[in-house]
Amino acid sequence: MMKVGIYGNGNAAWTLGQALKSKSEIQLSVSARDPEKGSALANELGVDFIPESEVETSGLDVLILAISDGAIAPTAASFDLVDTLLVHTSGPTPMDVLYNGSEKVGVFYPLQTMSKGKDTDFSQVPFLLESDTEDGLTLLKKLATLLSSDIREMSSVKRLALHASAVFVNNFTNHINAIATDICAKYNVPFDLLHPLIDKTAEVAKSGQASESQTGPAVRKDRITMMAHQSILSPSENEIYRLLSEHIQNRHETEL
Repeated sequence: MMKVGIYGNGNAAWTLGQALKSKSEIQLSVSARDPEKGSALANELGVDFIPESEVETSGLDVLILAISDGAIAPTAASFDLVDTLLVHTSGPTPMDVLYNGSEKVGVFYPLQTMSKGKDTDFSQVPFLLESDTEDGLTLLKKLATLLSSDIREMSSVKRLALHASAVFVNNFTNHINAIATDICAKYNVPFDLLHPLIDKTAEVAKSGQASESQTGPAVRKDRITMMAHQSILSPSENEIYRLLSEHIQNRHETEL
């Protein structure tokens, strides 16, 4: 049986804990810098809580640092692990920040947004793995296979590029949808009228033909329509509208 520890008590720790707690192939535990919050998560998951001071002697096969990106390096440096594979779950953080905490390191990165309180079905979520040894990679593949059918090896540089792309397709797109929701609410227009367009846009994005399928007033340089839009937008909305419109025009002028 694989002994797996999750270090953290936030979104990633909660979500991965919920997914792993029922797997008979592993013995799961939780650790955290804040013992009160860590114990609460362990109790919720129905697993053991290991105090931070006892992690090094707990006999873990894998310790997953499911914490914020900025906390990974200093947290790793607080450990002195020998036989435990120390991994993080971050897209943009390179693997080598873990070397101060263990002789064996790796990355266990699920390419999916995670929110505490919302169960995630990982079965189709890509898990991007990296390790400095074949044994480490084999161990991570064994763990990832318990959750997903999409397991891939990826270097830190490529993972960073993919994470930046994910910010565009997820975080930025979500923010733009929030702006659209605000505009509809301001003018008492039903937002659900945009649902078919949102679905169509997602289909085009998945096809990999987004640039070739670009439509709208910016790409056709319809200044009259653009000025009409900007006349009803707030200053901050106008700034985003102008920047994106200019970027669309510059991109398609280059492609001509």
